[in-house]
Amino acid sequence: MDINHHIKIFTEGKSYEFDLVSKGGNLSSGYKIIPSKEGDLPAIRKILSSAMAESTITVDVLINRLKHLPMVSHVKASFITKTHALGIPIILGKKTTPASQTKSLDKVAKTLEKPLQTTCPQGAGSIVMISRPKEGAQCVSTGRRSVKGKELNGQTAALIGSGAKMFTSLCSMALISKGAVNEKTHPPQPLTLDTKISDILSPKQMLIFDDQAKARELTFGMLLSHTSGLVYFADDNRDEREGMSLSAILDNLKPGSVKFYGTPGDQIYSYSNHIGLAAAMLEIACEKPYAEILQDELLTPLGMDRTSYTCPSDDNVLLAYRPSSSLEKIARTEKHIARLKKQKASAKRRNKAGFASQIYAHEKRLEKLKEPVSVKMVVKDPMMQGAGGLWSCMDDMAKLGTRLGSALSKKGNLIGTNGQTVISKENLQSMIRPQAINATCGLAFDIEGDVVGKGGGIHGYDFQFKIDAKSGSCVSMMCNHAGQGDFGRYLQTTETALHELNPKISLPKTEKAPPTPKKVEELPIEECSQQFKGFSGILALPAGRPLSRINFNGTTLPVRKLPDKEIEGLTERYLIEGDSPFQGKELQIYQRNHHLYPCLSEGMEVWSFGEIGGTEFPVISPGDLSKQLKGAAGDYIDTTPGGPPPHQIRVDSERGLTLGFPGQPPSKCLITARSDNEVSFTACIGGGPQCYSYKLIKDEKAKSWNLVMLNAETESVITQLSRK
Repeated sequence: MDINHHIKIFTEGKSYEFDLVSKGGNLSSGYKIIPSKEGDLPAIRKILSSAMAESTITVDVLINRLKHLPMVSHVKASFITKTHALGIPIILGKKTTPASQTKSLDKVAKTLEKPLQTTCPQGAGSIVMISRPKEGAQCVSTGRRSVKGKELNGQTAALIGSGAKMFTSLCSMALISKGAVNEKTHPPQPLTLDTKISDILSPKQMLIFDDQAKARELTFGMLLSHTSGLVYFADDNRDEREGMSLSAILDNLKPGSVKFYGTPGDQIYSYSNHIGLAAAMLEIACEKPYAEILQDELLTPLGMDRTSYTCPSDDNVLLAYRPSSSLEKIARTEKHIARLKKQKASAKRRNKAGFASQIYAHEKRLEKLKEPVSVKMVVKDPMMQGAGGLWSCMDDMAKLGTRLGSALSKKGNLIGTNGQTVISKENLQSMIRPQAINATCGLAFDIEGDVVGKGGGIHGYDFQFKIDAKSGSCVSMMCNHAGQGDFGRYLQTTETALHELNPKISLPKTEKAPPTPKKVEELPIEECSQQFKGFSGILALPAGRPLSRINFNGTTLPVRKLPDKEIEGLTERYLIEGDSPFQGKELQIYQRNHHLYPCLSEGMEVWSFGEIGGTEFPVISPGDLSKQLKGAAGDYIDTTPGGPPPHQIRVDSERGLTLGFPGQPPSKCLITARSDNEVSFTACIGGGPQCYSYKLIKDEKAKSWNLVMLNAETESVITQLSRK
């Protein structure tokens, strides 16, 4: 099928706009350039030729390379395609696609069946909901609710993880729309996005913050928009707090335990679970449990009767998924089978039958051990309510998607089942308006071109909810196999569905060129004059400019300076190079109100760091570290449902301690503390947020090492990883 990509390239002092027509997006099959201005054709050809280093190249790769050309400051791209009623592919211009020529929901649903089936591992389950305001909704599912359970349907409930943050925002705007007041002020004052947390929390509760001056400037809107300056990790997910009110939990938090990395009011985005404090503000201000507020102000008006913080008591629940049983038992059984086979080979003929019988029995046991496992997981800590812990189903997402999609596409009010206004159009628009200078995030809603929504994950569940704000189309997905099967392709289903629902939709391009190995001289952190801390660890920069390398959690990353962009507060831009998982991300440095904020950025994923005083870390040679950690190298596995992939530890006399995931280059670690029996460190792995620190602990009796994952801020144990 011919595909027309509409592209706009911005260079120093001039922009070029054109259509690039190709066969299925593959330029090796030929292409045509149609410039908006005929005289621009030679210049466009020259720019494109600079990015076409190979004969075989896709449009997505070309666009990614264009973004990295020194002469190019910015690229906008979207593709437009449709199929004629007679099945003849045609190219669209800039006219709106008539509703009658878009695919029906039924046809869109059929295109999603195969991607779901081929990406879902055995024993797991996944489901997708698609909707249009005037056509209703449809669901497509595959797999089962549990390993031996029934199929999924629209009523199948699952944990939606950080999708709960979206509900916190919607609930907040519903209260503001109805004129709710803060009962803690005298006289009571209207609740707004500018309401300060100090106007609601008691003096004792305010002591939880490590910086009282910053805390007094913290507002309700900053918590909802992730611009609070607070570090990622809240002290949450504590089972022992089950049944407590949010106010009581705040009363019992340690003074100074909630820490700032940045400054409220600087409009610097950094994702944070401290949005749970916004839920606490609502509960205290309204003098009513937050779960009841959410039910009364949002869920009941929208008819969402299967969304709750309590797991449904029936069996229509998507259970957490684990690929297999205890890896330790599997390893022991495999070794035993190998011994039996060796004994059988050397046994006398009359004894071989006995060994064969034993081998058969143990191989059957091994098959059983390798079968996937289903586990019921719950979230008990009320402090998680604002950030996670909510159960929902695709039927309820359809109710939300159709009504919210209609409201956003018409720029009108969000209307409930009884015709009442749940959220005013003004407050809806403020929800999807960017709130930060370094990211396009609204009030707990991600903004990606025409699309707004939220995703989340917990205990191996994954949840996605996205709305095309122009057409009102919506797609929502959930599964219990995050990180398992062909999970990357599963996630692409959301984009496929959005394009099928609205071929003219505008979405940012996220594909990047494959990593290229690049030798770089190590940059020790002690040679860096500036240190910055964020939820992903320590970022350190040397004094000289322009930068050629940076140190992130102990790993040296090569960087290349990019052309400046006219963005408020942005002072420097660099592209991370090499073959690390961070290749292709941008390092952006912002100056706000005398504060410096480096950010690692790629699409909607933004990690921000605030400047700290220089911290001295233990200095130990790779050789000495290799001697101390002799026997620690190997694979460490988290066997809990939804746990991280295997962590591969390597220790050698050249690089010291490195940590990585299978199939990815290992990253050198930053040693933060060290004794004879313990080594604490941070790592630069995965290419995604790693809000953890690690500790290797020596077991003197077993003469071996254990790996522990910790909450990076509180240093409480999250999980212990077993040696494979």
